[in-house]
Amino acid sequence: MNILTEQAGDWLVIQPKTRHLDAGNTSDFMAMTHGLVTTHPKVMIDMREVDFIDSSGVGSLLSCLRRSNESGGHLAVCHLSKTVKAVFDLMRMGRVFEIHAEFNHLTKAQP
Repeated sequence: MNILTEQAGDWLVIQPKTRHLDAGNTSDFMAMTHGLVTTHPKVMIDMREVDFIDSSGVGSLLSCLRRSNESGGHLAVCHLSKTVKAVFDLMRMGRVFEIHAEFNHLTKAQP
């Protein structure tokens, strides 16, 4: 698995370059992101390429959120596909994550 990182204003944008975030690649995802989410005060995880997520994938995002919170940071997600949003809705992750439809760092994240 690869991720793309980009500094966009105050935000570090992390984009998983994969169609699936599941048990097969969550270890790689966590290894690549945990250092980033603890060292950047604002992190946006851009999920635009992810078409499928399972409970392991959601767990890896929760782990990123926990690490960010522990270091005093702020983490949000954006660009959820319909299937990923359905999983988030089913698991009530909207109560846990700040979710944005899109992200434009020049204006601000758009809910």
